[in-house]
This record gives sequence, C-alpha cells and structure tokens, in this order.
Amino acid sequence: MRIVIDCNVLISGYLWPGVPNQLLIQLAESSHHLFTSDELLAEFRRVLHYPKITKIITQAGLDTEAILDGYSKRCLRCYPVPLLTPVCRDPSDDHVLACALAANAELIISGDDDLLSLQQFQNIPIVMPADAIEWLKVR
Repeated sequence: MRIVIDCNVLISGYLWPGVPNQLLIQLAESSHHLFTSDELLAEFRRVLHYPKITKIITQAGLDTEAILDGYSKRCLRCYPVPLLTPVCRDPSDDHVLACALAANAELIISGDDDLLSLQQFQNIPIVMPADAIEWLKVR
C-alpha cells in the first residue's frame, strides 16, 4: 500500500508512546510504501526544531538529525505539483494532498482536523492513526 503520513502523526509517533507510535512500528515492520516530499520533510524538520520539541528530544536521549535521516531513508520521495485551487479549509495543508496525488497514494494518515474533515481526496481516504492501524490489518 502507498501511504502519506502528515507531520503531526510523525511528531507524535516518534516522541510519545501511544497510537501514532504503534502505527509507526507497524509500518516499519510492513512492506507498505511510505511517500514524502521536500515540503513535508521541511515541515517535519521545522517542527522538530521547535524549542519545546527539541527539549523533549533531548530529554529522551534522541537526536533530531537521526530522526529526520531515518524517516527520510524509510520513505520514497515524490515531487508534487501544487494544487491549482485550495482544497483544504486550511490551504497550508494542501501540500499533504499534493504529495498523496503525486505518490498515487492509497491512504493519507493525519491527526489534523482540517484534513480529516475532508474524509477523502481524489478517492484517497484520509484517516486518523487508530483507523489506519485497523485499515492496515486487513490489507
């Protein structure tokens, strides 16, 4: 399965125990294909460098660059074209949708209400991490 994961799920999954972390573990042990873009990786990098996030990373004995490098190596890179018109009620989230289109994704995983409210985009389901875990069990 071809999957795009939103930055908020990555942050939660890498830094705290819980459903997003379980999802990342499940994906790491699977043959599913994760896709990202330069813009999604830049967002991930930017958020990982927020002072409050950096503090959590340091306290956990983790390394920001190792997190970024590990995720980047796990993913296939795609090069999306910006959407012609805004789709999401927060247009700054449209880059996730553009990435999914470019990747020919079959699933978008997000915790962002602006994306989740769409439920799907171009027949690509948009689901929360808990729903993704269930979704992936049957595929």
